[in-house]
Amino acid sequence: MQSKKVLIPVALLLLIQLSVPICYTFAQDNLVINHETKERLKEQYGLDEPEFPSSKQ
Repeated sequence: MQSKKVLIPVALLLLIQLSVPICYTFAQDNLVINHETKERLKEQYGLDEPEFPSSKQ
């Protein structure tokens, strides 16, 4: 009986730890905002578009 009291919370914590990266990755891949919102956020927080390294060097 004592082992069940320990096993259940440990199993739940393990499931939570495993599911967080999956949810985070899913949220990042499906992030869609309209152009107006993007421009407003860029102006409000002084953000710039990230520069990707060019293949020409």
